[in-house]
Amino acid sequence: MNYRHEQKFILTEARRQLLETRVRTVMCPDEHMKKDAYTVVTLYFDDLRDSCFYEKEDGIGQRSKYRIRLYDHDPGFIRLEKKIKVRGKVRKETALLTQEECRRMMKGRIPRPAEGDPETKQRLLCEMRAGLFRPKSLVVYERTAFADRAAGIRVTFDQNIRSTLKTSGFLGETIRACPQLPTGCSVLEVKYDQILPGYLVRQMETGDLLRTSYSKYENSREDLKL
Repeated sequence: MNYRHEQKFILTEARRQLLETRVRTVMCPDEHMKKDAYTVVTLYFDDLRDSCFYEKEDGIGQRSKYRIRLYDHDPGFIRLEKKIKVRGKVRKETALLTQEECRRMMKGRIPRPAEGDPETKQRLLCEMRAGLFRPKSLVVYERTAFADRAAGIRVTFDQNIRSTLKTSGFLGETIRACPQLPTGCSVLEVKYDQILPGYLVRQMETGDLLRTSYSKYENSREDLKL
């Protein structure tokens, strides 16, 4: 998979509603959208030195982070992800996990790759085992997503972003967590392969929005930010 451009913006509630309405006129809801929004639950991992956190804090140009995700609290689809960022561009490596593998990882026991596992899964598990990765924080939010697959564009609006250092609730239906942003604020993310088309630039009017390097994982680690 090639690297993609990624832009992030912090929005007020009024601006989110306006931009979301405009995007709906030129883009289709993402294929995973069954309702107006879906819940994303993410369990972040880091090594013994919290390298992922400090590399983001220090603005290292090339860095990675590891996480497992599920959607709408559905344990039937759990995804392991490695997000790699190089000078503002990103790409992901992903693999599916079983519930048993997920529960082991929640306890800090990274499974050994099985012989029949896909190559990507084997590599990610080996990397996490070698780095002694452990669960560090839990982030949950509601996402509204739009996509233009032909043009390689994805636009997401993330609301009610909240986090906790109590990672044991990853597979639970109810997660007690604290808000990361002031009331009414949300995060807009725009991902694209090559060039952002003019029709989308005009609809979104991002020129007067302030770009941000906002990181859900970084903001979830209050234990390291004191």
